[in-house]
Amino acid sequence: MGVLLAGVDHGIRCPVGGSVDVMIAAAEAFLEEAQGAWRLGEIPGGPDRIAARLGATTSGTPVASGKPLASGKPLASGTPLASGTPLTSGKPLTSGDQEPPIGVIPLRDGSSGLGVIVPLGRLSAGQATALADTAVNAVRLTPWRGVVLLELNDATSAAKTLAKADLPSDPRSPWAGLSACTGQPGCAKSLADVQTDARQAVGFAQGEPVHWSGCERRCGRPRGRAVDVVATPGGYRVERDGVRRTYTDVTDMTRSAR
Repeated sequence: MGVLLAGVDHGIRCPVGGSVDVMIAAAEAFLEEAQGAWRLGEIPGGPDRIAARLGATTSGTPVASGKPLASGKPLASGTPLASGTPLTSGKPLTSGDQEPPIGVIPLRDGSSGLGVIVPLGRLSAGQATALADTAVNAVRLTPWRGVVLLELNDATSAAKTLAKADLPSDPRSPWAGLSACTGQPGCAKSLADVQTDARQAVGFAQGEPVHWSGCERRCGRPRGRAVDVVATPGGYRVERDGVRRTYTDVTDMTRSAR
């Protein structure tokens, strides 16, 4: 198994059973190096420093004096992950490298899976119950803040049931491609409650990936092209393909989109 630091492979490998120990060690190393930073990418040389603390150089070669992994010896750089897909050292790899699974997914055993959008990645108790009641076997969480139900006999019926719980599985849904940072009140740096505002303006720029940010840090922004909605002291700034427009509030923004 490989561990990415700020989206980059530094050659850190461990047995699957030791992944929890490695992630805890990485988190502890981050806290020791953070000095007020909120994210690893904000620390100058942060990924390299954490990799060194975990006993690996940037090339992925284990350092003899480094702290050994609790569950075993690190594997050599370039060893494939459990999925069989090797990582390329130094290349960022995130969920943005693939399309999110949405809709009916034919499976090799003849059954179907169903990729469901979880609006802004937040499940209510009622939605969690709907998923549990609809699932036949397993439910998998995805890096795109969604879920996939496996081994369904009637995926179309399941889709209709979950749609009633505001869990769409249509790629054309206005929720597809919509993301947001934590925002107020959870983040002290945020200038707005972007989660609430994004829900209010869910149809804004429909058909395009849209990310709402409570400040210029733009936490959680997906890789690649996206419409950026950034909170400012005076409202929101919308950036699309290099063009910027400012709006006093969400109502002003949605009105102009009509």
